Amino acid sequence: MDTSNINDFLVGYLEGVQYVDPEIKVVTSYVGSFEDVSKCMEMTTQLYNQGAQVVYAPASQSILGAVTAAQKSDKYLIACDQDLYAELKDSDPELAANVISSSLKNVGESIYTSVTGWSEGTMSLDQDYILGLDSGQWVWQRMKTIQNLFLRTSRNLLTRQNRRL
Repeated sequence: MDTSNINDFLVGYLEGVQYVDPEIKVVTSYVGSFEDVSKCMEMTTQLYNQGAQVVYAPASQSILGAVTAAQKSDKYLIACDQDLYAELKDSDPELAANVISSSLKNVGESIYTSVTGWSEGTMSLDQDYILGLDSGQWVWQRMKTIQNLFLRTSRNLLTRQNRRL
């Protein structure tokens, strides 16, 4: 969905990518629905076919299409709003294997922080507050998949270096 709250995810993702490597190309697309699993799978597959190695999908229920495309393409997915790896690791480990992380909004925590801040006088109702990673309101889940990816990548780099020697 091309909406302001979804575009907030995009802005954060773009800033993170640029921080890591300004040369990385980011391609975007919108499914247009939070429930259309097959369209999300088709669009995610198109992104992978265009060269994407990782897709970040704030896609609600349609994320099931994205994770299926990731598994079929042997590429990676960052999920959103749910710990997709934890949800799939026991019931469908083959799908879980391609989920490298999830971004989680701790809405309950932000409400608690706001109410506590207001009641203690450190926050007011007439001011906006930005609650980011440093405040604990957002959490990046670190998955076993990403640990395995880093180990495999490191092993491949060491193998290439040994061949050069």
